[in-house]
Amino acid sequence: SPEIYERIKATTLEFIQSGGTSILPQWSGHTIQCPDGTRKFVTSRVFPIHTRNGFLIGSIVRDMTEHKRDQEAVEQARAAAEAAARAKSEFLANMSHEIRTPMNAVIGMTTLLQGTTLNPEQQDYVETIRTSGEALLMLINDILDFSKIEAGKLDLEHAPFTLCEC
Repeated sequence: SPEIYERIKATTLEFIQSGGTSILPQWSGHTIQCPDGTRKFVTSRVFPIHTRNGFLIGSIVRDMTEHKRDQEAVEQARAAAEAAARAKSEFLANMSHEIRTPMNAVIGMTTLLQGTTLNPEQQDYVETIRTSGEALLMLINDILDFSKIEAGKLDLEHAPFTLCEC
């Protein structure tokens, strides 16, 4: 490939002009166009070969097209998975908020209803509604906390306490 030849030539000239003291580059990657028009991603490395009469310059060129394509596919899959996880977390957080607001109203209204004159059977029904609503609200809060943990947005509260009292 003319591109690789020019890179090797430039590196070799720099090495020779430095009297063999410049540091040759490690593997470098670049895209080349093949004679048939296809483009390939290759890595190359230039290195000195010391002989009795001085040195020669050697080069290794590797076709990394498939490897690069595989890496890009993995990166795209990872990005898609992260986007799906973010969407799921946002959905859970939004749904938790949307459900929590009317649930707080249900709990509040049942608490107010308990303060009115009710027969014992009605009082029992209202208490069941209130305790069930509170249980559901705790579950919703747990879901919201879980989605915050997944989204990396959970704030931890630091509070001193006595373990024996707990």
